[in-house]
Amino acid sequence: MHFTRIMCIILLVGFLLAGCSGNQWTGTAPGWMLGWDSTLLQTQVGTNNSNKAKIVMRIWFEYNTVLRNDGDYDWKVSYFVYAEDHNKYGQGWHKVKQLRSLTVDATVLLPSGYLILQQAPDVDGLKYYSAEQPHHSKTLPVFVSVTMTGTRWVGDSTLSLTWP
Repeated sequence: MHFTRIMCIILLVGFLLAGCSGNQWTGTAPGWMLGWDSTLLQTQVGTNNSNKAKIVMRIWFEYNTVLRNDGDYDWKVSYFVYAEDHNKYGQGWHKVKQLRSLTVDATVLLPSGYLILQQAPDVDGLKYYSAEQPHHSKTLPVFVSVTMTGTRWVGDSTLSLTWP
């Protein structure tokens, strides 16, 4: 019983020291914090295993809590998108080369004025795409608007997902 309590305490302390306390973004380098996150978004069509298709995407903003030598903040907008089909024999989802398009548009307010971030990479025929847009500025950005739209092929038509 005493050994079990010690092991639970060791595991809990290790979990907290690893940055998993809920407020720190643990997916990037130490010192980086999550500003906002769309979480994992997805939409699907189809009613049985042989015709189920979906598109999945996520977009987020994070910043470094350690200032640069010039006093600026490092920050970035990161995102990914992928297409999946369900195996007709019930063996689960798998990525497919069915992406069609992706657009990311954001308007950011900085002390120097508005910054417009626009990306429309060529993803046609890919199964997965990810990118990040690194920036630095004297203050952390204020996001006025953010929109991400992804589409994928489903036969001769498309399936679209837009955030927000």
